[in-house]
Amino acid sequence: MCNRNLPQPVETEIVPPVVASAWRELAPNYTVREIFSSKRGEVREKAAEGITRKLGSDGIVVEEVMLRDIQLPPEYARG
Repeated sequence: MCNRNLPQPVETEIVPPVVASAWRELAPNYTVREIFSSKRGEVREKAAEGITRKLGSDGIVVEEVMLRDIQLPPEYARG
């Protein structure tokens, strides 16, 4: 059970900003090609570790982190 003092609902108020922050911190360390292919597993694993650590400090248990629905910057999406 998560901390009842957290903004509710947790799944919309807490989780999305933490996930977005983890990706913003992680993504600059990789090329677009690495994120989508050669290092995809590594990126997902590191993101999961960061997300789990941040949410865990609030008592939120992370069961799974999936790498999907990634939106490329427009200059990459055109290519």
